[in-house]
Amino acid sequence: MNNALSKRAGRFRIGTALAGACALVILNACGGVDAVADHPGAASMASAGDDASIAPAASDLRPKMLVLGSRKGFVASALIPVLPAGTEDDYELLLIGDADQGSDASLALVQRALDKGKQVVFDAASDGSGRSTHGAILRDIVGTRIDVAAVRVQKADVGYYVTPIDPPAVAAAKFQDAALRGETPNSNSVQSVFGVPDPEAAR
Repeated sequence: MNNALSKRAGRFRIGTALAGACALVILNACGGVDAVADHPGAASMASAGDDASIAPAASDLRPKMLVLGSRKGFVASALIPVLPAGTEDDYELLLIGDADQGSDASLALVQRALDKGKQVVFDAASDGSGRSTHGAILRDIVGTRIDVAAVRVQKADVGYYVTPIDPPAVAAAKFQDAALRGETPNSNSVQSVFGVPDPEAAR
């Protein structure tokens, strides 16, 4: 895998856009909830008098998700029950489980997805360990490595938006700490990043 990634290093380098990419990476990694956390398709634009542009109330605006690799990471466990499944032809969000064990074909699909403006999520290790499953891939595609359990990547005008995703225990601790301080919670939980319901809150 490392050899395959090295061969593609030049292909995935962002060249002159690297400085912008790193700036975006730093801002997103340090600033808590991503400012662009809304998923594509979350809102429909309509002009007055144009009924055809208004989405019916019953339309499902949730992004279709395609999962490659393991489905046991904490992001997959949270999103699979609440997002519709997609195919390679119609997905909007690509989730990669255990990316460090993926094939060259998976890596190529990741790059195509980002080039088309789709969201790509690198999930945490399926065995619950702290193993980084995406470090090398993220370095080759974005130009830097972020030491987080899971991450969402999406192409920006210059470089990429990179959003760390907090594991449930980390997100819960941040919420608890904010409550004790009387502050607004600032956590990149799966629910806040993707705008999906929290199953715990529904109980």
